[in-house]
Amino acid sequence: MDIIYIYENEFKISYVDGIRKVYESVGWMGHNNEKIEEIYKASTHVVLVKNDDEIIAVARALSDGVFNAAIYDVVVKEKHQGQGIAKRILEEFLNEFDSL
Repeated sequence: MDIIYIYENEFKISYVDGIRKVYESVGWMGHNNEKIEEIYKASTHVVLVKNDDEIIAVARALSDGVFNAAIYDVVVKEKHQGQGIAKRILEEFLNEFDSL
């Protein structure tokens, strides 16, 4: 398993299907492609976790760039849970926000 953490400051439309599959894997069926595109474009920070070419986890955050940030939607595909992936995502965000 070759897990790669990708920190994005800009959302790419090519990620939408993979992100939707992550949400669906945990029963979040209300996240269609249009909603995903809208909420991720509005996010200031995005972390994607890939195993080879498959997106297996996602998270997003909103920040004012000065003092405050809020982390949303830390979601890991069910079959990849329990491996510390969500913890690592949060560490990625905290490292980024520490520089604000």
